[in-house]
Amino acid sequence: TAETIRLMGDKVSAINAMKKAGVPCVPGSDGPLGNDAEKNQTIAKK
Repeated sequence: TAETIRLMGDKVSAINAMKKAGVPCVPGSDGPLGNDAEKNQTIAKK
């Protein structure tokens, strides 16, 4: 449906929908990164 296409076009919404449906997801994919560049670089190095 058009709603499904729209939902899957947004990664955060897609991950939330997949988790709700019981689809296994990559650990740590809990939502978008914030706007703190230093914190995001630290996360990326893990």
